[in-house]
Amino acid sequence: RRTVARRHLVPQEEYPRAACLDGTPPAIYVRRSASRKWLLFLEGWGFCFSLEDCLNRAATSHGSTDGEPHHLDLRSHGPYFSTDSIEN
Repeated sequence: RRTVARRHLVPQEEYPRAACLDGTPPAIYVRRSASRKWLLFLEGWGFCFSLEDCLNRAATSHGSTDGEPHHLDLRSHGPYFSTDSIEN
């Protein structure tokens, strides 16, 4: 079964204040299925401890969507994204 999700960028025309640390638009990954249930996974690293920390983070995947893949295999983030009910 598929565990690959597709990237969707937040439209900056509609949400001009939504931005990553480097100004790129935020992204969410969505994997559609027949289920009516949702699973949201919010990756950590959302807080900067200092200006220097924010500036350094802006050049990484924790502060930018620049260079992020268009598709993401969710299994790389743990078994809770597995479609196998025994595994998750």
